[in-house]
Amino acid sequence: MEINLVVNDFDLTTEQAKTIRDKFEAKLDRLISNYAPDVKEATMTITKRTRWGYKLKFTMTLPKNEYIHADAVSDSFETGLVDLREKIESQIKKYKDEIRT
Repeated sequence: MEINLVVNDFDLTTEQAKTIRDKFEAKLDRLISNYAPDVKEATMTITKRTRWGYKLKFTMTLPKNEYIHADAVSDSFETGLVDLREKIESQIKKYKDEIRT
């Protein structure tokens, strides 16, 4: 899975980039392992907010022109990433169930 990162208002550290790869990208890749590589593209926007930590947005297009989008806001980068991943996992599982029936 390839995630295009858009970072606003701060510099992404090497540790944060590794966290995205390990805790987010790798786990979602397992859910969509049967899809073609060109389908496994997504965009993640990360914004550092002045008052309330981080705002993360994720957008992905799946086959049959289905869009997955989720937002998460958290005071901790890692917590926001986990919240976002859980929302996306839920939507992917729902999508996979719909195409099976």
